[in-house]
Amino acid sequence: MNARLVVIVAGLGGLAGAACGGGGGAGNGHGGALGGGAGSGGAGGDVPGVATGGTGLGGRDVAGGGAGTSGSGGDAASAGGGRPGAGGAGGGATPDAGADTDAPADMSAPADGGASDGSPDSAAPPDGPDAAIPMGGPEDVVCSDDGWCWSNPWPLGTDLSALLVVSASDVWAGGDTGTIVHYDGTRWRRTTHPGTNTIYAFWAAAPNDVWAVGGLGTLLHWTGQAWRDYSFSQPVVSFSCVWGSGPNDVWAGGLNGVLYWWDGQSWTSALSNTTGTLWSMWGSGPNDVWAGVRDGSFLHFDGGGWRKVASPVSGAINSLWGTGPSDVWANTSDTILHYDGAAWSVQKTGLVKLESISQLWGTSPSDVWAVLSSGSDRDPELAHWDGQSWSTRVLTRKRLGGLTRLAGASATDLWGVGIGGTIIHGDGATFTDVTTGVVAPTSNLASIAVAAPSDVWLGGAQLRHQTTAGGGWLPAPRVDTQTSFTSLWAAGPNDLWAVTNSILSLGFARWNGSAWSPRQDIDFLASPGGLWGSSPNDVWIAGYAGAHLTNGQWERWLGVERQSAVWGFGANDVWMVGGTGTALHWDGQTWSGVGDGNAGTFWDVWGAAPNDVYLVGDRGDLRHWDGQAWSRVQSGTLNALHGIWGRDASDVWVVGDAGTILHRTAAGWVASASGTPRNLWSVDGAPDGEVWAVGAAGTILHRPSR
Repeated sequence: MNARLVVIVAGLGGLAGAACGGGGGAGNGHGGALGGGAGSGGAGGDVPGVATGGTGLGGRDVAGGGAGTSGSGGDAASAGGGRPGAGGAGGGATPDAGADTDAPADMSAPADGGASDGSPDSAAPPDGPDAAIPMGGPEDVVCSDDGWCWSNPWPLGTDLSALLVVSASDVWAGGDTGTIVHYDGTRWRRTTHPGTNTIYAFWAAAPNDVWAVGGLGTLLHWTGQAWRDYSFSQPVVSFSCVWGSGPNDVWAGGLNGVLYWWDGQSWTSALSNTTGTLWSMWGSGPNDVWAGVRDGSFLHFDGGGWRKVASPVSGAINSLWGTGPSDVWANTSDTILHYDGAAWSVQKTGLVKLESISQLWGTSPSDVWAVLSSGSDRDPELAHWDGQSWSTRVLTRKRLGGLTRLAGASATDLWGVGIGGTIIHGDGATFTDVTTGVVAPTSNLASIAVAAPSDVWLGGAQLRHQTTAGGGWLPAPRVDTQTSFTSLWAAGPNDLWAVTNSILSLGFARWNGSAWSPRQDIDFLASPGGLWGSSPNDVWIAGYAGAHLTNGQWERWLGVERQSAVWGFGANDVWMVGGTGTALHWDGQTWSGVGDGNAGTFWDVWGAAPNDVYLVGDRGDLRHWDGQAWSRVQSGTLNALHGIWGRDASDVWVVGDAGTILHRTAAGWVASASGTPRNLWSVDGAPDGEVWAVGAAGTILHRPSR
């Protein structure tokens, strides 16, 4: 099967159930009796990440889909502003380590709506056979509202916590930053809607009757043309699951026992009889609905009301799935439970040791799958029940991104989705990657240089992107067999400068459009940051012990603090910024400047003119130089800002932690939706307005020129 063409076959039998739980998986109704699955691992905190069951189209009194569990999930934004050690583009450098308003409260009047960050992998190789992603192919198809598109991985790198399959040409997936993408049988596309809260669950009665729920009251309805916004603004709630037996009978639950019911016209509050977060949900029909609670208890709806049912465990009920009223499965992190129509009992303990059980899904009482929260590529990621015993499966995959859910259209047509946009497909015996990528998910990217609109270079990962025939991301020409390039500075289309890292020493090399110059070692260079020059005979490298190329010789430059980045307008007008809020200026003879001991680290500097210079740093620090003094600019964020680049004074871009992107236009500074919560560390662009940003977990974002 072509890994870039996702075809999910859905049965059109019964109306399957959707589910809630911590980022769980989903599936479809199949054969009239079996419902969709759900899954695992979502965002942390009190509200679990939620998955959804898939939906079949047809009868009403049929078994529904299962649900998922909580997980840690996501990319940890660095409060201190640290980032990896390869320098940023355009002089940026790094340290060594490291829409419409809400509906009214009665909900009856909708509005129409439209990985932990670690140190860098300084020489991560392309990711196997998928090392070429041609432009015009899979890139630039899933984009944020502000035009930032995924270039790596493809189709997207967003953590996925919800999945719904209506048919082979009608597939929904959702997750972080409010991402909802749709597969139409040919390609994935992002759909727009109000809000950026994580999507935890889907449920559908028909292709034009789809519900999506998520954090901070997110409640959306797909009409076949657009998402309509039923989200709560008051009271403050968070939804983690949704399930229904038909278009006029839908339940949504979540934080602190919140529970709402849809009668086909409006949402009304219902009494759940618990203050615990509803973690998972599944039902076989309108008078047989189960909910799992974080405190280990169960709730059951019999058509008259919700009541508590005794549970043999105390751990959170991570997921629910079943085939009928007397065959219901559930799990905690270490125990699998079964309901036989009379009582819940322990079905299995000790299934895993280091891993935990995230989610259950199956097609029959003798075909049940468990998704495991694996700790490494050698750990089992799945377990299977054949009606007699459990067995574990270790998946052999190129892209190591933890699964959060599993579901299938049949026993031999299974899909897994998870962290970092992971999508896999298999027949139960083997699985293949659907998600493609040129950089390993463990790589943290910190340097990108745009030499021209058709020529982009990626430091550390040793990649080059070209839009010519046969182009895309391909392995870049190496300086030599023992040398990689890290920090990059593009002086022109055929003039690329790079800090190099060989087995024995640091140095530099220069690309002339067809070949690299021989590596020149700089023995005294220590902890290099960014680089910039006014001419081939005047180039600066920032660092603890930096270097200055003048008259053909590299001279040592030693500062008090490590300098992260350098930028200038000529040989006598150079800025260098770094630790302890240091901003230094070179006038051709001496360095002068002051440090702001309360500022943390300044990470990057860029300017449009000698009297129009910006620097960025920790805790959302954004400052402007007007030719006389530095002044603070309101950035609107406390996230560390790591990279800055501009085309001119009215088109400047800043990137930072938690997917922060800021854009300066003629009207001032505004936030730009990146579509990812990953930390971003470097940004660069071309004169035609094309912009690239890179960061944690192999993230490469592209904003094509407009």
